Amino acid sequence: MARRPTGVLQSGQVALLGLCALALLLALIDSRDGLTRFLRPVAGAVMTPVQEAVNGATAPIGSFITDWQQLGSRKERIAELEAANAELRARLHTASGDDRRRSELDALLEQAGTAQFKLVVARVVAIGSNQGFGNTVLIDAGSLDGVRVDMNIVSGSGLVGRVVSVMARQSTVALITDPSSTVGARVEGTGQIGFVTGLGQLNNLQLQLLDPYAELNVGDRLVSFGVSRGIYASGLPIGTVTAIRGKAGTSDRVADVRPFVSIGSLDIVGVMVVKPRMDPRNSLLPPVPTPTPTPTTTSDAAQPEPSATGGAAHHPIRRPATVPVDPTFDVAP
Repeated sequence: MARRPTGVLQSGQVALLGLCALALLLALIDSRDGLTRFLRPVAGAVMTPVQEAVNGATAPIGSFITDWQQLGSRKERIAELEAANAELRARLHTASGDDRRRSELDALLEQAGTAQFKLVVARVVAIGSNQGFGNTVLIDAGSLDGVRVDMNIVSGSGLVGRVVSVMARQSTVALITDPSSTVGARVEGTGQIGFVTGLGQLNNLQLQLLDPYAELNVGDRLVSFGVSRGIYASGLPIGTVTAIRGKAGTSDRVADVRPFVSIGSLDIVGVMVVKPRMDPRNSLLPPVPTPTPTPTTTSDAAQPEPSATGGAAHHPIRRPATVPVDPTFDVAP
């Protein structure tokens, strides 16, 4: 068996000798302050650029982490502000809605007091088509509240429609805009009689007078014309004539009517459980708006008349009137 040469050092021995030499060098450096002072600046010069490079590389990371944390806090703050704004808007909407309902209720009660009819106040809870009618609303009052079929429905602005079906706590109302609706009407001022029918449009009705030669003008206002056993009570505001089509004396002469009631935004209504004993005539119509006067301007300002000599007119100087002094009147010092 061949032996390993004795003159060649093994790798473990070489490593051991290296460690011994390094320990001796460190001991020598530690014992000599001059060499230590020499090596420290050299080490600083070598390490400073490395440290700066490391700092330059890690600074953006730290800044990014800080910005990310601040961004998260900003997002939370924005979310808090948006929630607060939404709550404020909801409160304002509720407050404005309450004010509007209060105003509608006041107008409704005022009409009931003026015409002396009895009503049950209700709210519109749904709008759409129902039971063969194209334009209906559902109200939150029914038979337990005294509501019956064919009772008139009114708002603070005028006639809304009539009850067509009744449940215990709810009722269906056919609006005057429904194509099946026909209401007797009377023209304010002239007293001409006709019929107003629904067209299925929320903001338009149609009027046809019994007398095709009767006077009719844009802006004329209509109220309901009822009979003793008819469905609708008399004197309920219907709307205003906005256009007239067809020639006078012909059967196709009709007029467009804009309802007083805003059908698309119904909220508070009244069920007329007892009709007025007397015809209120035109007392329930809203006041006629007063036109705003147009200011007139003069092109030429008033000039003084020239005197007979051709110069400017001379006006006498008026002295203030002398007020007589009562000698018995005492003036406080």
